[in-house]
Amino acid sequence: MTDAMVSVDGPLVDMSASDTIVDAPPSPRVVAHYLFHDVLTDSENEHDATNVGAELSYVNGRNGETDHALRFPTNLSSHARIPDSPAFDLPKGEIELWFRYDNSVPEGDLGIISRDANGSETNGHFNVRLGHDQRLVMRIQKLSNPTIEAYRCTAATISLNVWHHVVITFGGTLTMQVDGVLAAGTTWTDQSAVVRDCTVAWTTGIDGNDNPWILGALSVTSTEGSGTPVVAVAGGVQIDELLIRSLP
Repeated sequence: MTDAMVSVDGPLVDMSASDTIVDAPPSPRVVAHYLFHDVLTDSENEHDATNVGAELSYVNGRNGETDHALRFPTNLSSHARIPDSPAFDLPKGEIELWFRYDNSVPEGDLGIISRDANGSETNGHFNVRLGHDQRLVMRIQKLSNPTIEAYRCTAATISLNVWHHVVITFGGTLTMQVDGVLAAGTTWTDQSAVVRDCTVAWTTGIDGNDNPWILGALSVTSTEGSGTPVVAVAGGVQIDELLIRSLP
């Protein structure tokens, strides 16, 4: 019997190198998970959101379930806020959510999710918006002066009054998928008529960011770390489920 053969009151078992057990690669880890089943709690950990403005409501979710989606009022009075935590400092990660806009064509940008501030005092500023031109746009930046940033944008407009599934991956490769299709827009013109390049290569994440998450608005004009004030409040937008994951 060779050293690679083992017998334990039974037939010989070959334990050669070809049968060596190899640990599985690390899996993505859920940092926060919001179901919006009539509450703003994080079902995974302790990163509960709070209602800013007290007029958020819950409506039918993407599968028709009652009170399974968060809706931001059309009077622009309310958004939600998730306090900052070191758990959100992700060198590599993924944001997944479902959203719907049940109003007319937007008159301006509508903030879906934002962890941002005015200027570039910290790394990892991040936001996603339904643009004034009805295209979905995401932005990420790293500490620099002038700001170094990257965008991803859809080539086509987003259909209204239907649910859309969005997955954004950052750290290593920056991608945005909408309804299973890679966002392939090459440029996006913002409300100040500045043309943004949506093809810039990007490898960094959202670590180093000390801002809260804002749902239903953009915090691009806020002071660092405060989350206030907000702009582009997303009246008429609904969000059904939000996941924030850390990737290995």
